[in-house]
Amino acid sequence: MKGRGQFPLHMKRALRSIEEMMDLVDLVVETVDARIPKSGRNPLLFRILKGKTRVLVLTKSNLADPNATRVWMRRFREQGENVLAVSVLEGFGGRLLESALGMAGGGGARVGLRGEGPRSRGDPPKRIMVVGIPNSGKSTLINAIAGKRLARTGKRPGITRGYQLVKVEDGVLVLDTPGVLPIPWLDCDLSKGAWRLAAVGALEEGRYDHEEAAMLLLDYLLLRYPGILGDYSQRQNTQNGRGPAPGGPLPDEPTQEDPLLRARETLTAIAGARGCIGAGGSPDLFRASSLVLREFRDGKMGRVTLE
Repeated sequence: MKGRGQFPLHMKRALRSIEEMMDLVDLVVETVDARIPKSGRNPLLFRILKGKTRVLVLTKSNLADPNATRVWMRRFREQGENVLAVSVLEGFGGRLLESALGMAGGGGARVGLRGEGPRSRGDPPKRIMVVGIPNSGKSTLINAIAGKRLARTGKRPGITRGYQLVKVEDGVLVLDTPGVLPIPWLDCDLSKGAWRLAAVGALEEGRYDHEEAAMLLLDYLLLRYPGILGDYSQRQNTQNGRGPAPGGPLPDEPTQEDPLLRARETLTAIAGARGCIGAGGSPDLFRASSLVLREFRDGKMGRVTLE
C-alpha cells in the first residue's frame, strides 16, 4: 500500500496553516461523521484549537444510529462541548449558522444573519473556520450554509487540498480547510481501528486492504446489529429481482485461528448473491468488499454507528 505510515505533506501544511490562522477567526466549526464520533476526531486539532470558541457538528446524522447519536451528543455536552447534529436531508444551513453563532456568543443581530437586518457599516465580518478529517462533510456543510455550491465536494477523501474562503452572506466568511487524519490512523492499520475510517470513506483508496476493511465492518455489524444484514440482503435481492433472501444456517462461530470467520463467510455469501464471481466460478471477494463498503457509505445497510 502506498504512503503507509507517512504524514502527508499537504496535511503537515494544513495543520501549520490552521495554527497560524487561529488568531484571525472568531469561531471554529469541527465536522465529525456521526457514524464515527470518536475515531473521526483529530487530537492534534484539540491542541491547536485550545482556547478558541468552537462548535462540534456531527454530520451525516441521517446515516447514523439515532439512539447512538443522542448518547454521544449527551456525552459531548457533559464534557462542556457545543454540539449539533445535522443531516443532508434537512435544510439545515441557516439554522446551523444561527445556532453555531449563538453558541459562540455571536448573536444573530450582531452578525447580520438572515432576517436580522444588515450589520452596521464598518463592522468586521464574522470569520468561521471549518476543520475536520477527510470526507467529514466540511464542504457540504459550507454549501448548505451558503444555500448554493461554493465549495468543492465529493464522496472520496482529499477533495479539498487548499483553502477555500467563502462568503456565505453579508458579514459572514467561512474558511474551508483540507482534511487532516489523526496520526494513529496514518499507517492504515485496520485491525487497530482504522477500519472505521475506511468504512465511512475517510481513507484514500489504495492505502488499505478492501477485503479486510469489509470483513471488519461485517464482523462489527454481526455483533452489534445482528438483524441488519438480513434486512439488507433481502432488500437488495428484491431490488435485483432475485426474490427474498434464502434461509439457512447462521455463519460458523469465529475461531482463534480465524477470528473473522463469520465475516468471511458472510462476505462470500454476499459475493454469490450479488453476482461478484471471478474466474472459475469462485467468489470475487475484492468486488464484493468494494460493494459492501460503497453501499454502507450510501446508507443502504441502514442507520449504523460504528462506536
